[in-house]
Amino acid sequence: MQNEKGQYTGIKAQQKGRGEIIVESKIIIGADGRYSTVRKLAHIKNNIHNHGYDLLWAKIPAPANWEPSIKFSLVKQQQVALFSQAKGFVQIGWNIEKGSYPALRKQSFRPFIQRLIDAFPSLNLSIERFITSWSDFTLLSVQSSISEVWSKHHLLLLGDAAHTMTPTGAFGLNESLKDADLLSDLLHQVFYQNKKISETLRQFEQKRKPELITLERIQFQREKEFSSHFISS
Repeated sequence: MQNEKGQYTGIKAQQKGRGEIIVESKIIIGADGRYSTVRKLAHIKNNIHNHGYDLLWAKIPAPANWEPSIKFSLVKQQQVALFSQAKGFVQIGWNIEKGSYPALRKQSFRPFIQRLIDAFPSLNLSIERFITSWSDFTLLSVQSSISEVWSKHHLLLLGDAAHTMTPTGAFGLNESLKDADLLSDLLHQVFYQNKKISETLRQFEQKRKPELITLERIQFQREKEFSSHFISS
């Protein structure tokens, strides 16, 4: 919803059992992820960058003697990362060539998963039990993106809606939290100090955007240099 000045003043939504509802607001926040509906409806361009790989995710119970840690390995020139999670689980992230998964699924699963066991033998029993077929992996399309603008006519994007990051460096969650922390301070200025909305939201973009552009460059560089940290046998 927009007023005669073009400023966003609220949203219309379909609620189950109630039909269309209208929510009015001085500020619209788009925090609805990398495929943000708010961003699309506001016609904000999203600049997507391809990093050249997709990611296979799986989660398995950690062995009894597993020390919480982050581990990396290079398997057939592809990065594999292990992340200890709460409640005794290990998250596995396995980089594969962009768009290669359909062809990969046509191959025998056993030789593929054996590479993971060889790289992390301490997880042998858990892998054998909980990753038994291709269906035990989830395929994630890896990309980073930075929206052309983050604020527009009293609307603000934050988190993945404004800047999607790849798993490299585990920056994504922390940067979204930084967004929220800064925004809370700025909203206080709007509602309690009578600061102008458009000017205040632009301050958010001006403060946060340069850091995200820098971090995206760091991710590209780390991905490019990853294999150099392993000794070839």
